[in-house]
Amino acid sequence: MAGIFSKDGIAKGLRKTGNIVKNVDEKKQDKKRLKMLRVERLGMFDRISLEIFGEMIIKYSDTSRIDVTLQKAKIPLTGVEYLSRVFLGATIFIIVSGIFANIFALRLPHYAFLAFAIWFMAIVVYFTMMIELPNSTAGSRRKKIDAVLPIAMGYIATMASADVSVDSILYELSKSEEYGELAREAKGISITTKLFGKDIVTAIKEGASLTPSIKLSEFLQGIITTVTSGGDLKEYFKQKALQYETELSTIVKRNSESLSVMAESFIIVGVTFPLILMIIIGVVASLTPDPSPVLSLVLYLIVLLIIPVIAVMFALILSSTINEVKL
Repeated sequence: MAGIFSKDGIAKGLRKTGNIVKNVDEKKQDKKRLKMLRVERLGMFDRISLEIFGEMIIKYSDTSRIDVTLQKAKIPLTGVEYLSRVFLGATIFIIVSGIFANIFALRLPHYAFLAFAIWFMAIVVYFTMMIELPNSTAGSRRKKIDAVLPIAMGYIATMASADVSVDSILYELSKSEEYGELAREAKGISITTKLFGKDIVTAIKEGASLTPSIKLSEFLQGIITTVTSGGDLKEYFKQKALQYETELSTIVKRNSESLSVMAESFIIVGVTFPLILMIIIGVVASLTPDPSPVLSLVLYLIVLLIIPVIAVMFALILSSTINEVKL
């Protein structure tokens, strides 16, 4: 325990749980606030980006929503720091990719329009991915938490039946690595009570407001309601364990049906459609006296771009569906 409460242990715990120390005075938009944001935990790239874009972001944008999303995603950055990183990365990406696009256009003038169209699309995709990354990370954490919560409920109910206190249950849960992101949420609550001295009800309330999982938030709110109203936590945990067990069987059945539908869809969209399209283009090219080079380009796009993209998309969807349940 001594290692946990040491200076290095506290810093490590804050970084692992994604908790960060923020400036209290949100309304000051001056250089003093900008300097306070430059803390030692930032790397060189983030410090440079904050120096260049930080003041502009503080002045012209409201980062309160992205602050909450970053905390739910357990990304140890403030909204100003994250947006500064995105803008500097975008600037570098635009310059480097623009150089390659110009070189390609100079060497192949006939495909100059295509090169700059792809360059523009790449910039849009980059911005979209980086802006949506916190939401995507939070959504991924939500699925992982929801997947292990029914299993963890049995563990929690068993400990509660042995008259173990709520804070001790959460502390023991935080040490169980097999529960993944759920253990990380419990660790955040334990750090709030053991390191910052807050009472367990306040810590659970903060954890419920910052978790990306609606299920876990409702479960934690139920603990608060049961404790403050003098209810029986043992019975509450038992009822929740039965509820999540029933929901788990329903989710498994639903996912099995979804997987069968996805497999059939992939055969049609990812295999049959590209093959038929390639056959049609090949027949058209063979019947045309002077086939256009565009037909060859379309075939290359189908083989090298469309088919791999469809396969990757279906793989991601299938992986996401499977990861909703952890047995």
